[in-house]
This record gives sequence, structure tokens and C-alpha cells, in this order.
Amino acid sequence: MNVSPTPPSETNGPVLITGASGFLGSWIVAHLVNAGRAVVASDVAPDSRRLEALLDSESRDRVRWE
Repeated sequence: MNVSPTPPSETNGPVLITGASGFLGSWIVAHLVNAGRAVVASDVAPDSRRLEALLDSESRDRVRWE
């Protein structure tokens, strides 16, 4: 059986990022949002200060905290 997964760049749904308040997570979220992707962010201690520094208010609207 030959099964090849769909590359992430070819999907349309939101991307879930765990640890989104952390240093690496916030940069990953910013990169995805700047690439036009919707992001669902999750963290044990949600804190959007890093994302506020990395994204403008319009871009932050594409991030949903869960």
C-alpha cells in the first residue's frame, strides 16, 4: 500500500500549536500567521505578551486560544 501524507503546506485547516506562550512556540505561531495560516494556540499558562510583540493586532486576530 502506498500512502503519502498531505504536506502541511497543502492543507487549509488551522494548525494547533502547544506551548504557544513559550519562546519557540510564539515564534512558530508568528511564522504560521505571517504565512496566512489560522492558528489554535494552547499553553498551560496562556500569556500573549510574546505574540503581542511579534504580531500586529490584525494578525493576532487569526490566533485562537484554547
